Parts: sequence; C-alpha cells; structure tokens
Amino acid sequence: LARLKGGRGVAAVITAVTIGAALPLLSASRPIAYLSALLFGGSFLSTITAVTSFARRTAPAEAWTRAIAALTVAFGIGQCVGPILSGYLSDGPEGVRVGLEVSAIILLASAVLIAFQRERSAS
Repeated sequence: LARLKGGRGVAAVITAVTIGAALPLLSASRPIAYLSALLFGGSFLSTITAVTSFARRTAPAEAWTRAIAALTVAFGIGQCVGPILSGYLSDGPEGVRVGLEVSAIILLASAVLIAFQRERSAS
C-alpha cells in the first residue's frame, strides 16, 4: 500500500471493501456469503494502515498527528452513521438489499474520490 502513489492505496482497500459489501447483491449462496465476509472483513482492517500511510505522504511531518486524528474522527463518524443509515434503509419495504446497495454506492464513491488525491510535492 505504501508504494501506491497518491490515494491509490486507500482506493484499492476501499474497492476491496466495496466488492465484499456488494457480493451478497449478486447471490444469496453460502459460498458468496463466506467470500463476502472474508473480503469485507479482511480488507476493512487494512483501511487504517492505508489511511495512515496516505496521511504521512500527503501532509508535512508536523501535521501528521492532526491529519491522522482528523481521518480517524471521520472514519469513526462513518462507523457510527453507516450502520444506522443502512439499518434504517434495510428496515424499509425493500429490505436488506437497499441497505447493501446504498453502502456499496457510498463506498465506491469514496474509493473513486480518494483515488484522485495527490501526494504533496517534494520541497
């Protein structure tokens, strides 16, 4: 992840999380559910490493603590709001499917957005 330039490392991890979240939309089979859990859970834990590496490459050394703290807070807010939103949507007439769809769309949008972030210029 550290070798990927700009936000591509974070984007790669979030893309893997997105695929893991979206797999149950393709099939309700048990193997797909296991693959989804493995891919989502395994890649989700890598998000923190990728974001920390990204913050170190995009912020000057004196701002690393603030940058990592801000990203951690944003991640925590997402951890709180995401399940509430997904649960609310899943309790509607469309069921769990719409919650998974919205989650996958938000994750994909964030992967695309971070993929275009640049590293700071070497000065």
